[in-house]
This record gives sequence, structure tokens and C-alpha cells, in this order.
Amino acid sequence: MMVIDDDDINCMIINELLKNWSLHTVFVNSAEEAIEKISQAPQSIDLVLMDIHLPNISGIEATQLLRQQYALTVPIIALTADAMKGTRTSMMEAGMDDVLLKPLKPTTFHQTVGYYIQQRLNDRKINTN
Repeated sequence: MMVIDDDDINCMIINELLKNWSLHTVFVNSAEEAIEKISQAPQSIDLVLMDIHLPNISGIEATQLLRQQYALTVPIIALTADAMKGTRTSMMEAGMDDVLLKPLKPTTFHQTVGYYIQQRLNDRKINTN
């Protein structure tokens, strides 16, 4: 899993929410760093949590780039405090799979992330049979 968020407190919160899960999680604080790491080893990422408001390249722009240029097919979940309907539409059109609103609610976070992790596990089972 990769978490892309430029706010250290948000990263600490996500890390705390994931502490009891046996997941290898990579934290990066910019879209540029995320794109670099993903382009080097796209198969190593099963899920992306993407902040929308990042410096230089927004989460929406980064998602479009990852989907189009790098053909990344893993789920990308937006992290944002922006609950406007138009913003959600922009995120989904960019190729995001879901949206988690900040401040993160533990139950919603665990249900959403758990759902996508289970989907990835199911996909792997299908592809290995």
C-alpha cells in the first residue's frame, strides 16, 4: 500500500489506523515521489491512498498520470476534506475508485480500505488459478 499525503499528522493518523494490519505501507509526501516509486515497481503496490491537495501536482493530476501513462490498475482512494459533489465527480473521472473524507473516521476507513484489500486478494486468487 502507498499513502501519499504531505501532512505528517495525516500520515501519523493513517499509520495508527493501520497499525494492527499486517500491511507493508510506504508513505510519501508528494505526487512526484509517488510517481517515481510506482514507475520503478508498479507490481509492489496493491492500493493507493491519495491526498487531493498536494504541492506541485495535485492528487487528481497524479491519478490521471498514473492511470494513463503508467497504466496503474490498482485501486486509488482519494483522501480529502472537500465534500463538494463536483470535486467527487472530478476525482472519479480522473480514475479514483473511492473517496475517504477527512477527518478520517476509523470505522469508515477500515471498511473502505478493507474492501479494496479484499478485492485485490480475490483478484490474485483468480489470476493464479
